[in-house]
Amino acid sequence: MKPEKINRIKLASAKALFFTIFMLLMNALFAYNDNEIEKVYKLKFYLFGVVVFFVMFLINYFTDSKNPTWSDVLNKFKGKNNGK
Repeated sequence: MKPEKINRIKLASAKALFFTIFMLLMNALFAYNDNEIEKVYKLKFYLFGVVVFFVMFLINYFTDSKNPTWSDVLNKFKGKNNGK
């Protein structure tokens, strides 16, 4: 693989991991009592965290701009570059 592609993968996964950890920490902050939350809910939440990680990874990997919009992401998937 090209070095720039490896760097994009590293950067996208770092951003996605930061967002996912932040989301999980916020959940732990607001739901600190284990008796209030069922184990099924916790499992669903962590699976949701995995999904969020991959969505954030794809958004960060396929966009070059610092503030991507959904149209930028969709255009990257369609193969359009918007003049970049």
